[in-house]
Amino acid sequence: MRLTRCLFLVLLAASFVSCATAPKAPQGPVSAGLLLVPETELVKKFGAGNEDNPFLAPGALLTGRPKDFAVLALKLSLPEPSSIELQAAITGPGVQQSEIMDAARLKDFLFAFNVGTKSEIARDSMIGRICIPASSFTLSPGVYDYYIVVACKHPFTEGAHIVAQVYINGAPTASIDKELPPPIVVKSLFGGA
Repeated sequence: MRLTRCLFLVLLAASFVSCATAPKAPQGPVSAGLLLVPETELVKKFGAGNEDNPFLAPGALLTGRPKDFAVLALKLSLPEPSSIELQAAITGPGVQQSEIMDAARLKDFLFAFNVGTKSEIARDSMIGRICIPASSFTLSPGVYDYYIVVACKHPFTEGAHIVAQVYINGAPTASIDKELPPPIVVKSLFGGA
């Protein structure tokens, strides 16, 4: 009898502790928002150097910049467990090889330009926290802020657009179709773009 009572009290206390530490689920319907983040805002928030700012497309002295980035901010409000699917591309005349770079893909891409530095470890940790984990993933209830990096072969042409759609539990929830600012053409040492 005494053992049962103690076990009941322990389980009751554990349930209160777990409730107190669980994130609060937002009230209301599932919602999502997409916003194109200007490069100037990314520089203000994360710095002007590629070693610290993962959202600036890196380049090499000899080969130039292989890709251009467009960065979207994604805000999710999920009152229930939800599956998220993202579709995004840079479109327009002459745009080639457009892709979504999730956290792992962005880390792998940036690794080629900054190997073995202390700041790389901090940058990779930050990427894991603030970039989308995949183009399809599941989240617990809560409010989430992510960055989505959409890349294409450098340079994209003037008049290019970023087009993106967010689906939550299979339903289209947010979209964007916005013209990108004119690209900055970065030349390599040998004159190629």
